Formats: sequence, C-alpha cells, structure tokens
Amino acid sequence: MPVSEVGYVREGLAHTREYVDRFIAELRRLDAPSWRRLTNCPPWDVQTLAAHVARSAEAYTQALERGSRGIMEPALTPEQRARRQQEIAAQPQGQIMEYLDEAQRQLEQVVEGLLPDRIETQGMHVYGPRDVTWFVQQRLAELAFHLWDLRVSLGLGREFDEDTARWLLPMLVESNLPVLYALAPNPVGAFGLAVEGAPDLAWRLEAGPERMTVQPGVTAPAVIAADAASLALLIYGRARLNELEREGRVRVTGDRAPVDRFWETFRGP
Repeated sequence: MPVSEVGYVREGLAHTREYVDRFIAELRRLDAPSWRRLTNCPPWDVQTLAAHVARSAEAYTQALERGSRGIMEPALTPEQRARRQQEIAAQPQGQIMEYLDEAQRQLEQVVEGLLPDRIETQGMHVYGPRDVTWFVQQRLAELAFHLWDLRVSLGLGREFDEDTARWLLPMLVESNLPVLYALAPNPVGAFGLAVEGAPDLAWRLEAGPERMTVQPGVTAPAVIAADAASLALLIYGRARLNELEREGRVRVTGDRAPVDRFWETFRGP
C-alpha cells in the first residue's frame, strides 16, 4: 500500500482525535440538567448521544480486531449493541467522558497496529466488510456530525467545518450513499453533486431500480452545487434540500425533477 495512503489514514486519526477532544470539551461545559436535554437525534438525550459516540469507537475497535484474526461476523447482535449503549449511558457523566476518551485511544492503537503492512485489513460493519481507511473515515464522520448534533441541540450554532466536509465527501458519496440507497431504492435517473469551485469534488449519480452507481465528474441533466459543508449536511440527513436552497447555500441547475423526487424520499443515515 502506498505511503500516501498510510499518511492519509494517520491524518484521519489526527482529525478524529481533535474532534473527540472538542466533543469532550463541550460536554465538560454542561451542567447536570443539560445532559438530559433532548437532542435532534430523538429519542436520545445528550447523555445517550455521548454514550453512542463512545460505543461507536468501541464497535470499530472490535470490528478491526476481529477482522485482523479473520473473524468477519459482528461481535454483537443489534439487541446487544443497544444494551451496551444503555450501559454506557447509565454511567456517571464523568465516567462517560473518560470512557469516550479511552475508547478513542483504543481505536487509535488498533489502527496504528495495522499500519502500514495490514492497512487492507477488513472488519465487519452494518454496511458490510470495510477496510481500515473506511473505518477511520467513518469514525471522523460520526464525530463531526454528532458534534454538530450536540451543538445544534444546545443552541450553539449550526456551522459545519468546510475542510472536514471536503475530507469526508468522497467517502460519503462514493461508498456510503450507494449502500444507503440500496435499502430503499428510488429510481429517478441521473443527477450530479458538485462542490462549488472544486472540480475534484464532483460526481454523477445514477439512481436505478436496485442500486446507485457513482462516477467522478458531473455530466448529468440536473446538478446540485453547493459548498462542501452544505452537501455533507444534505447527504448525512442533517439538512433538507429546500431549506438549503432558501438559505442560498445550494443551487440546482437543469432538470430538477429527478433531484426533487430523490431527496423527497432519501434522508441519509
């Protein structure tokens, strides 16, 4: 595997550490009642959201550890995963923050232990088998979007970091969108996604009867163009297309019929 890919993974790990530290810093500012405030991820309150973020690091560590031994079955059933999250959420708030930090460090250690020679190691996720690079990318997505959820739920703003969005978009569009689309296909044909002023961040999506194909570049009858942060929020189900258009953050050009039909039914993860 090229050194550049290893460097990319380590860059991703550094970003995840930054976001964990930011998440914990936000939690430390809260008084006890704020931990029980409902978030925009119902029915989770802040305490459950924090437990979920810690639990996802634990899950990724388990998946990669098992995958490194050739075990591709999930470590826990969906019911067991839900119970484990509840167990973490039931801990005192200080312990939840400590465990969030520790779970992230364990994930970092496992990933570093697979670099550079075993970077192609795969672990099992609900999306299917995924390699080390994807787990680091998806961990950053979890942290970035759930930090956004936390801040929005506490009334601290709705900004999403543009650089982080640019780092995540190729994975979100090329890897995650087709998986999510297959769960509820809506065959509307072709349309494009494009980050304004970034030719390398543009894709043609073909929404067929059973699956979605994604190709680099935009040659489609309709194109959604926006800043990277707006596209990321749209794809991850944190913003509606019509809302972003009203705010002037998104432009739809060409035949918008397939775009409207697709985003009427697709809400992201």
